[in-house]
Amino acid sequence: MKQISNKTLAMLLIAAIVISVGGTVVNVYRIKMQITRPAEIIGLASSGTGTASVTIESLVGITITNDIDFGSGYLNGTVNITLTTETNHSNLGTWNNCSFGTNDTLQGASCKGLNIENTGQRNVNVTMEVDVGANALFEGNNDSDFFKFSILNGTVNETEDGCDGLVYNNATRLGSYFNWTEINSSVTYPICSVLDYTDQNDTITVEINITIPSDESDYATDSEIRTATFTFTAAQLGVA
Repeated sequence: MKQISNKTLAMLLIAAIVISVGGTVVNVYRIKMQITRPAEIIGLASSGTGTASVTIESLVGITITNDIDFGSGYLNGTVNITLTTETNHSNLGTWNNCSFGTNDTLQGASCKGLNIENTGQRNVNVTMEVDVGANALFEGNNDSDFFKFSILNGTVNETEDGCDGLVYNNATRLGSYFNWTEINSSVTYPICSVLDYTDQNDTITVEINITIPSDESDYATDSEIRTATFTFTAAQLGVA
């Protein structure tokens, strides 16, 4: 199981598998006793019934398969810096790249989007909450800071859509255009109405786009780390 970090929080809703072994053993024992025990009164028929039951409840769960780490970098005081998890984008300066390919050896590709995988046995509805918006994440010019997200239906490695229902602001797969939505910490976002549990098409990706204001270094201490916590909730369809 993936460890929950400061940057990503996955809420797993799990119903345990229950097998009523006790009832099975008792019922079988009673059947055996009734069958082998001789009748004590001649002329009367003896009979007996027993029930063996097994109850298996559904398993509902989602797993966040990676974190987002944009690394570290510098601001020159005049230009805003935009960092994004888009697969066709190279981040500036010393910030980690997110481009998908062989040209990432210097800066790595450790800041790809958050993959939300349905690891359960039922289709689920997935919602997302974030604890901070841009103005809380950055202390610089609030007119130039941004913290946005978009949903990619699937991953860069999967060819099939993971969400069979409505996707919040569906992003174009590997395209140059994303429908970015500004993050509001007071909003619960319905990011997928039906996330499939079938392997190979059970994942969606939350892509991130942030803009750091040019004067942010005036407010940041040395090696200060800024974090945002994403909470994902899965609910089995048709269950209140």
